[in-house]
Amino acid sequence: MIDGVNEENPNKFAMMQIDTNSMVTGVAYSGQYSEIKGTLDGISMTERYWYYRFPTTYLNWLTDAVIDRTRLDFLPVLPIILPDKNGYAIFKTFEEPS
Repeated sequence: MIDGVNEENPNKFAMMQIDTNSMVTGVAYSGQYSEIKGTLDGISMTERYWYYRFPTTYLNWLTDAVIDRTRLDFLPVLPIILPDKNGYAIFKTFEEPS
């Protein structure tokens, strides 16, 4: 999860990158930009998608990305900073063995 400003250079945006040979399972969240080139088994939430192909930058384009929500076998726990639009759920109950 990435949220906030690029602390090294506040004039640049922060970007979450999932590279070509990467595979991520779960929720990929960025409060600013995301560049997804790999495989995401889950959900992507971002302010904007970023794609660059010389000489042009494209916003909100996904190319060479594989996103498969059906491979996520659980209801994801969303970051607490997101508004409560989905309500709450019990994912799995756990009891200590006697």
